[in-house]
Amino acid sequence: MKIKLDENMPLALEEMLRFHGHDVSTVPEERLSGAKDSEIVKRATAEDRLLMTYDLDFGDIRSYPIATHSGIVVFRLRDQRWAAMENLVERLLACGLLDRLRPGLAIVDENRIRSAEVHSDNHCRWHRQLVDCGLAHRNTELGLRKVCCGRDRNPTYELKWVKGLSP
Repeated sequence: MKIKLDENMPLALEEMLRFHGHDVSTVPEERLSGAKDSEIVKRATAEDRLLMTYDLDFGDIRSYPIATHSGIVVFRLRDQRWAAMENLVERLLACGLLDRLRPGLAIVDENRIRSAEVHSDNHCRWHRQLVDCGLAHRNTELGLRKVCCGRDRNPTYELKWVKGLSP
């Protein structure tokens, strides 16, 4: 998978993603440091790259609507050091979300991954999953929240229970 890392992402993330076989480019490598967010998304989309960032502005679907880019993962962590992030990235890679995310959005925090994915029926569906990072057991039941955005843009909510993420 082709991934672009924002300027605020740790070097260790780049190394881990490359180790797992991903084609990684970074904002600093392309001399885009300090560029407007819209320019970074535009470049990532032109290169068909998923963007990973700590910048919460990229999580605003009014500014970056689902399906208008190649996918965005926003890490919303209290502790942004690599030591706190490493296990979450391993889980993110193991659960296969990156493959399904394009052209969606994922918000990753210490306890869960919220993702919006576009499905074959062209509906946007939000999913909420717990992240097994020592805080929950591997087969813990967890909530899956699905939101379908219809033509009238009024979301409908449905709560389901599914088994935990399996790596």
